[in-house]
Amino acid sequence: MNQVITSSEIKTNLAKITMAVKAAAGGRNVEIVAVSKNQPLTVLEAAYEAGIRYFGENKGQEVRDKKIFFAKDGLRLFFIGRLQENKIKYLVENCFLIQSIDSIALLSAVDSVFEKNKKQIRVLLQVNSSNETSKAGFDPEEVKDAWRKALTFKNVKLCGLMTIGAHSSEESAVEESFKVASSLFKEISAQYEEAKILSMGMTDDYLLALKYNSNMLRIGRAIFSRSEGGEAQ
Repeated sequence: MNQVITSSEIKTNLAKITMAVKAAAGGRNVEIVAVSKNQPLTVLEAAYEAGIRYFGENKGQEVRDKKIFFAKDGLRLFFIGRLQENKIKYLVENCFLIQSIDSIALLSAVDSVFEKNKKQIRVLLQVNSSNETSKAGFDPEEVKDAWRKALTFKNVKLCGLMTIGAHSSEESAVEESFKVASSLFKEISAQYEEAKILSMGMTDDYLLALKYNSNMLRIGRAIFSRSEGGEAQ
């Protein structure tokens, strides 16, 4: 049986990733969100002790179950998974940013829940930049119109775009999906000053994402796995 990863091991993993990011990012600031989905609270506490403050979760129920941890000082919780409307309520208390807004209907539902709670929430629009039917998100040609519509909601604050790289063993396909999202982000950020975040890149493809100007990475396995194995994302 594998032992639970320690704070020291997490710190070592994070240092390696940070070094690689700095080498690839060309001097720009890049935030790393530690994807803590399916991790027990003991591991989250170890990560916090290691200095991690940005955490990513993909299930509303887990956000609910870990709410005491996510209330810690200085911690920011990013919701990164497909969001069901009946689970939005679990994000009201501690969520800093929802990265996975994949339809205007969902955005409207989020706006309504946060309005009832007299709160606002930061969001990213999810782009299906690889045009894969298995993935959620706006089609690339829909994004600009979706952004304009999203501006009409009073309780959500648009902050940028998120995408998931193409599910392919061909690096060229993954690269093309990042290229599409990067191009869209460039156009939108030139027109809307609030568009600051381009979230793309995970454990297996974050260096490629950095090539296309990602400034937020979602990394799980490379942070939370011990050297002999393990799985976080």
